Amino acid sequence: MDTKLLEKYKRSLYEEVYRTERPGQSVVVNTLDETLCMKKELTVYNTDVYEWIMQHPDPRLAGIREYFTDEDRLIVIEEYIHGQTLEKYLAEQMPEEQERFRILWQVLEGISCLHRAPVPIIHRDIKASNIMITGEGNVKIIDYNAAKLYEPGLQKDTVLIGTYGSAAPEQFGFAGSDCRTDIYALGKLIEVMFPGDPRLQPVIEKATRIDPDRRYRTVEELREGVLEILDRDRLSLWPVLGAAALYIFYIWLYRILFLPLYTSELQLRISWLVLLAGGLFLLPVFGRWRPVCRLIRLMKSEKTAVRAAGSLFAAAVVTSVWAFAMGAVCMLP
Repeated sequence: MDTKLLEKYKRSLYEEVYRTERPGQSVVVNTLDETLCMKKELTVYNTDVYEWIMQHPDPRLAGIREYFTDEDRLIVIEEYIHGQTLEKYLAEQMPEEQERFRILWQVLEGISCLHRAPVPIIHRDIKASNIMITGEGNVKIIDYNAAKLYEPGLQKDTVLIGTYGSAAPEQFGFAGSDCRTDIYALGKLIEVMFPGDPRLQPVIEKATRIDPDRRYRTVEELREGVLEILDRDRLSLWPVLGAAALYIFYIWLYRILFLPLYTSELQLRISWLVLLAGGLFLLPVFGRWRPVCRLIRLMKSEKTAVRAAGSLFAAAVVTSVWAFAMGAVCMLP
């Protein structure tokens, strides 16, 4: 079929239901299957972005049904999402912190999906008004109008586009956009979602640095930065409990296993000094020894009782290793 005839046929498939508040956007209905869709008319666009998203659907990204040209415009038929923007959701009722983190993880999943494309796709307009929350509470990232494919070695973007307040400096001609451009916008989004939260300030500060080389390099690094702070916050309630259990268990284990083996007075004196020094060393170490805590899934639970059990288990692991090590040292001639 002739290309122009095909495009004319596609246009005839969609009947306008109503126009939205956003310029160039309207809700249409597919006359074949009667499904609602969003119709967008774009003058600045990258067809490769829409083609990839259409061919690689993801639950966190608003799906592209089809796209076609109409003179100098691109007509995009996008999935219609029943819900509200994150901007409106936060304004109407600031959700509980746990719910906001759940939304943030889904946003990061969606942006990570774009960045993992064979040629990374840079969204370039991540903000609360471009994130939809469905009736089921799930995230859908919308509006790929500003999105582009990553171009290695590009000195600066040829089309300067972005939203003031969330767009990275390079979007205004200072350098070429890459995945770190979206990292900047994600840092601004975290600031909006968790206003005034001092715990997340180090993450926000690093994500929104002027120099892209000093930001997180990937979405995964950003996510890890947030998780480290959350883990540290969860663990902060338990060093006292863990340290007390640790020292008691340490003394008991040491006395049962090693003290009966020492025969000379010198060995006994050294063993008690090691016992005291080892305990003093372990008390501060336990609260900060994150590699052990990160390996124990119990320590990352949302439930207080489970984290307490994890704290005791971590104490047992750490003190057992230390007691055996110190016992072996004391038994040396």
